[in-house]
Amino acid sequence: MEQETGRKEIPITRDFVRRDDDEVKKLSKINDAEKLKIALNEKRKSKDMPPLANLINASRKAGNVPVLLYLALLWRCTKPPYETKGIPAAAWARLLGLDNPQTAGAKRIYNAMAILEKNKLISTDNRGRGNIANIVLLDSRGTGGSYRRPYDEYRINKENLYFKVPTSLWVHGKMQKLGSPGIAMLLIFIAEGAYRKENNNNLGYSFPHNAFVIRYAISAATRTKGTKELEKEKLLKVTKKHVGEDSFSVTRLRTYYKLTI
Repeated sequence: MEQETGRKEIPITRDFVRRDDDEVKKLSKINDAEKLKIALNEKRKSKDMPPLANLINASRKAGNVPVLLYLALLWRCTKPPYETKGIPAAAWARLLGLDNPQTAGAKRIYNAMAILEKNKLISTDNRGRGNIANIVLLDSRGTGGSYRRPYDEYRINKENLYFKVPTSLWVHGKMQKLGSPGIAMLLIFIAEGAYRKENNNNLGYSFPHNAFVIRYAISAATRTKGTKELEKEKLLKVTKKHVGEDSFSVTRLRTYYKLTI
């Protein structure tokens, strides 16, 4: 699909993976673990979570297919009206590397379409399996509004930040090997610039206190599993280092993450 679209990177709005509203800033100041847990549970009940977190939570049964399919749609739909027509589910299943693309793989694609539509990331005229669905992208924030290219939004408002996922991860089969935790952490690390040499003297990215669960609404277990998946595929280097202000300070162990993409 890289030759077909001409894209070597998939642009994604940062709001797809994280929240930066006033409530998040308030939660980040909570130091009491129990109070933080209660506040986060209330936030989850409000369903005001980043779309990526919603897809990962849905993926407990659907696996990595919903988020993979959404990335593939972002890759393909490059021009207004940001839609794709006439592609059978089996073709999407083959692109995603699913087993039995004509049968079980196609079924997983239809299930993923339903999840994406429920989360207001796409609209589709699909009315049953066996039919070819026409798919239209919607706002990557999950508002149900019209889709706009991330760099167009950035031109309008410099606070509308976005990041780019290299399509080489697809071409070389790395993306398809990752489970939903691995894909989630890959997107988060790319969004945070964990591949940049200037991050912490080339050590990589380190999450501020409380920031991870609050910003991304991804559990610690998913974070751990995802980072291990990335390490296994040699896409991530993890470094632990003792840090302290001076020789008399109580040092603490800090973890740094550096993508090797």
